[in-house]
Amino acid sequence: MMVGIAQIGALIPGVSRSGSTLTAALALGFKREEAARFSFLLGLPAIALAGFKEMWELHKANLDPQGWAILLVGLAVASISAFVAIWL
Repeated sequence: MMVGIAQIGALIPGVSRSGSTLTAALALGFKREEAARFSFLLGLPAIALAGFKEMWELHKANLDPQGWAILLVGLAVASISAFVAIWL
């Protein structure tokens, strides 16, 4: 609950959501790996919903097939690099 409440800190300009949740988890005695995993999992719903909202906005704006292709390539590259960064 305290780690979730720490996400509120991200409403302050300049404070990252992951940084606030990691700091809270470490302060509560989580190991570094556990804190990082929990922070990542806690952010997934918000990140996914924001992404779906933006995709809906692009759909309503009638993005052409080339735009969708560029978006999907960017999404794939960003996903792969994120997973590699977390893994390393």
